Amino acid sequence: MTGGTADHSSVTIYRKVFAPISGDKLVFPCVGWTESFYLNKGNYTIKCVGGDGGIRYITTNIAHGGYSEGVLSLEDRTPVFVTVGGSGIRYAFSYQDAIMCNPTIAFNGGGNAGDANDIRSSFGGGGTDVRLLENTLYNRLIVAGGAAGHGAAETAYTQYGGHGGGETGGNCRYGKNYGSTPGPGTQTESPQGSDVGGGFGYGGQGICRGDGFGGAGGGGWYGGSGCYPDGSSDDCKGGCGGSGYALTEDSYKPE
Repeated sequence: MTGGTADHSSVTIYRKVFAPISGDKLVFPCVGWTESFYLNKGNYTIKCVGGDGGIRYITTNIAHGGYSEGVLSLEDRTPVFVTVGGSGIRYAFSYQDAIMCNPTIAFNGGGNAGDANDIRSSFGGGGTDVRLLENTLYNRLIVAGGAAGHGAAETAYTQYGGHGGGETGGNCRYGKNYGSTPGPGTQTESPQGSDVGGGFGYGGQGICRGDGFGGAGGGGWYGGSGCYPDGSSDDCKGGCGGSGYALTEDSYKPE
């Protein structure tokens, strides 16, 4: 698992065969719902990319979703559920216009913007995952964390959101240390505090307070926190990224 390495959220599944034939590679983009199907007995390579975080204006410093890869061995025909996270990028000023341009915004656990109708308030990216047998968060086999939304404007106070995980999500990048962010998602928890904490499968929301706009957290195995602004001016931090995950014999398994 690695953090913040790819441009578009997706799931790719390869079947390992000696002589590849049509249908041995399946690619799933973000469509805004969970896609279900069956995989036959065999060995499969699964690659997941989490959703990018929201931005204010400049696109060159987008917080990118994480990347996770693993091998799945199946002994029987098995139901599989693919859920690809949506980016937090809104592309427009009003929430309704944003939904028209990006209908999958923050899908699958990306944190909500503090004020959905204000471009200064950014969404987090959703996590991307593959589930086996049942479509529940506890049946996730592999997860790529979603990235967090930006905080302050892209100026001297720039506050970029954290990248998606990886074993652990990323913290807010650059800028001044204004506002509070409990932290990124890890393998075992989502740090809590000040109404911006994330949880199992979802990122914490961003908060608008006074003149401050805190970025939202990214979704993932455990979501990252959003930022709670100090309220003094538009100089507060972005959110924190969500964590990735791969089910192994030794990996953490929530009860």
